[in-house]
Amino acid sequence: MAMAELRHQMHMQEVEKKIKLLQMNWFIKNYEEANENPDKPKPTVSVQSTKLIDEIRGMRALIKDINGKLEEYQKEINAKEFEKPEETTPDISYMYPVPFDIEQQLYNGISRNEEGRYRYLKSRNRFSPDEKYRVCPTYSYKHGWNSNRMGPSVKPKHGRKQVLKKAMYSIHGITLYEKHPTQRPPNSAGNLEIESL
Repeated sequence: MAMAELRHQMHMQEVEKKIKLLQMNWFIKNYEEANENPDKPKPTVSVQSTKLIDEIRGMRALIKDINGKLEEYQKEINAKEFEKPEETTPDISYMYPVPFDIEQQLYNGISRNEEGRYRYLKSRNRFSPDEKYRVCPTYSYKHGWNSNRMGPSVKPKHGRKQVLKKAMYSIHGITLYEKHPTQRPPNSAGNLEIESL
C-alpha cells in the first residue's frame, strides 16, 4: 500500500513540473509581444465562447449557493443528532408490586422456623405467573399464560368415542349380530353350520 502511495506522489510531482515548464515557455513567448507592443489590440473572442463563459460563471455561482445551503442543512442535521432528549422514560419493572401483607411476612421471623423469608416465598409462589408479571418474561411461560381467564372447555355435543364404544364394543369384547354364524355353537366336527336359503 505504501509503494502505491509513493508512486502516486512521484507521478504528481512530475505532472506539476511539466505544467510549470509549459507555463514558463508560454510566458517567455508572449511576454515580449505584450510588453514591446502595448498599442497592439487584444485578441478578439468569438460570441459563442463569450456566451459559454457567461453560462459557466452562472453555473459556478449556482454551485456555490447550493453548496452553502447543503453545508447549513448538514450543520442543522448534526446539531439535531447530538441533542439529548429532555424527556426521560421511567423504567417499568417486569413484576407487579408485592402486596403489603405478603411483604410484611418477609420481616416476621426466620426461615429456620418456617417463617420470614420461607413463608414469604411460599405465599408468593401461590400466585400464577400472569398475576405476578406484567408481560410474559420467557417463552416457557407462554403455555398457560392467562389460563384462568379462559372459559371452561367445551366438549362436543356428539362425542365420537362414546358413540363408537356403544355401537361396536361390549364389556366382553366385540358384539356381533345374533344371527351371525360365529355366534352359533360349532357342530361336532368343529365346522360352522350355515343355513341354506
